[in-house]
Amino acid sequence: MERWTRRWTAHAALSRRAVLALTVLGLLAVGATLVALRDRPQTVEPDTAVQAATGPAPETGAAPSGDVIVHVSGDVSDPGLFTLDSGARVSDAIEAAGGPLPEAELDGLNLARPLTDGEQIVVGPPDPEDTGAGTAGGSLVNVNQADAATLETLPGVGEVIAANIIAYREEHGPFVQVEDLVNVSKIGDAVLADIAPLVTVG
Repeated sequence: MERWTRRWTAHAALSRRAVLALTVLGLLAVGATLVALRDRPQTVEPDTAVQAATGPAPETGAAPSGDVIVHVSGDVSDPGLFTLDSGARVSDAIEAAGGPLPEAELDGLNLARPLTDGEQIVVGPPDPEDTGAGTAGGSLVNVNQADAATLETLPGVGEVIAANIIAYREEHGPFVQVEDLVNVSKIGDAVLADIAPLVTVG
């Protein structure tokens, strides 16, 4: 009887140690799981990531590079400043201004000419009182003497090109021949062809 009691006591002590060990291991496992969950990086929901990646870019208000700004005036429905693609033609600028009025004269314009940034397109014959381009007899514009307002009456010449003409002659002296205007910034062969019959150098 005494031997059996000693065996039972030893067995009971061993069982308690086993239970205690299992309990400690269980607590350690739970603790490790909690730490792993806490340290796991937060993931971004797919919809949010896609929205952030594909959302519209903020508007800057700046015109895209390569565009041209032209001034359309005269016999058009809606004269003013217009921003067009760099490959646009005179006809595109007139359409952007609402199209020509019924009384507009388009024969004096090269509708197929590519636009130049800063130029002015005048639809219809200019009013001598408003333009100051010459006398009633149709005198040529002297590019060595004309001010900016007079230069701007020429087809394809806006505020920017007129200022460039004045700056060029102040830096290099008077123009020797009409063809020298092609050396002015923003005056290409097309613009020169339009204004050459209307200007003189002296």
